[in-house]
Amino acid sequence: MMGKQILQELSEWAGVWPAKISWMRQISETIKKWGRQFKERLLIVTGLGAACFLLHLTGIGCPIKWLTGISCAGCGMTRAAVCVLKLQFGQAYEYHPLVYAMPMCVLLFLFWDKIPAKAQKVIAAAVIVCFAVMYLARLQNPSSVVSIEPENGIVMRIWHFFMQRR
Repeated sequence: MMGKQILQELSEWAGVWPAKISWMRQISETIKKWGRQFKERLLIVTGLGAACFLLHLTGIGCPIKWLTGISCAGCGMTRAAVCVLKLQFGQAYEYHPLVYAMPMCVLLFLFWDKIPAKAQKVIAAAVIVCFAVMYLARLQNPSSVVSIEPENGIVMRIWHFFMQRR
């Protein structure tokens, strides 16, 4: 009842008929139908975003690179997303060229159960191939964000520390 009242007030304020904003009502009803699964996925996306933000603030950046010294396929994505938020699109592209595909990936994740199973397989394969090809291409560029330096990872540093004590 309250939702209808808000829509009616909004339509009167905006000077449009309720039929013109029926798409808002449809979105609201769809989200209610999806309920728990949608909310859980939204919570996961929010949690991942918060974790990436905290890793960025602490200077760790990529936990895989911090541990192993080897960049992962998503290396630079957090920095790229921060650059997009700062409207530094060129710098964002330099950090990770697939940063502009991330909003679509997030939407696909949120609505994954509404996508047919066959299409899910194709989408998942396409995303994996895109990241793999981009990772290999970035490894070929020595000035790239991506690097393979296992000696700089915390695991190797700990290993060397204990081996020197022997």
